[in-house]
Amino acid sequence: MSEPSQLASRRAVLTVGVASLASVAGCSVLSSRSATLDVTLFNHTDSPFTVELSLFRLGSDLSRSDARAYSESIDVEPQGETRREDVAVARQYVVQYEVYENNRDPTDEDHVHFYPSDGGDDGLAFDIHAPGVLTRR
Repeated sequence: MSEPSQLASRRAVLTVGVASLASVAGCSVLSSRSATLDVTLFNHTDSPFTVELSLFRLGSDLSRSDARAYSESIDVEPQGETRREDVAVARQYVVQYEVYENNRDPTDEDHVHFYPSDGGDDGLAFDIHAPGVLTRR
């Protein structure tokens, strides 16, 4: 093989190698950013409760619908526990909630702020106490 064709062949191998490394590096950055958030509700009462829970991203340029990262109605049995895993990417949120006893009688509503931890093991946990008040753990 002539010297110019060997040089072209080496360049092709190097180009493929660099592209492969770049794609792997991009994957590792992506996976390190994809820590997720779990939500757990503990009911310490003898009544069933439903919690309307919504997570909103922060940002002045976001409409309310664009800011909503997660929204669900979660039922928790008396003296029970309900867990939702991987509900959203772990990042800063305003968490709004409304609590209903027997899925109809409102008992509490408010919001809390969530800030992700550096370790990536993020979870939101709430306790329901009589008369249907929700507190963050």
